[in-house]
Amino acid sequence: MALMLPSLLGLSSLTELNLGDCDLCEGDIPSDISRLSSLVRLDLGGNNFISVPSCLTQFSKLHFLRLSNCRALKSLPELLTSIEKVRINGCASLEIVANPSKVCNSNYRSSYWSNIVGDNCFRLAENIDALALLKKHLKVFGNSREKFDIILPEVKSQNGLVNKEVSLGLR
Repeated sequence: MALMLPSLLGLSSLTELNLGDCDLCEGDIPSDISRLSSLVRLDLGGNNFISVPSCLTQFSKLHFLRLSNCRALKSLPELLTSIEKVRINGCASLEIVANPSKVCNSNYRSSYWSNIVGDNCFRLAENIDALALLKKHLKVFGNSREKFDIILPEVKSQNGLVNKEVSLGLR
């Protein structure tokens, strides 16, 4: 049974909110969450979202978003450029990430560290043309970043997959 969340009115100074592993679905997050105008970190990992709650587009100060292990999540919409880090590890049903360049090109001072991490998102890996994605990122970030980390799934044995990391250094 999903957690019944109380009203969030009066918490406008809250900077971190952890709702991870609360068995939440669409509609379980109260609408007044959008009033958390100081929110910097939001953890929604381990819940049962099929789509990302629309409230995520309303947090102008949000820098970190965790959706890891939301196994039913099918798509990640375009997010605000204030978000520096997005964690989508273990989102086994995830098929689409809309405009990942926007997150990686955030206005954050140290955009070198802006990233989306999605280990074990096998459906997403099947849908991405890695070479086309690399070319797109090189055009966008070629002169502004020192390093790209690209993680590609590699078959290790008949029993499972292992991630293989490839780092490209730009000078």
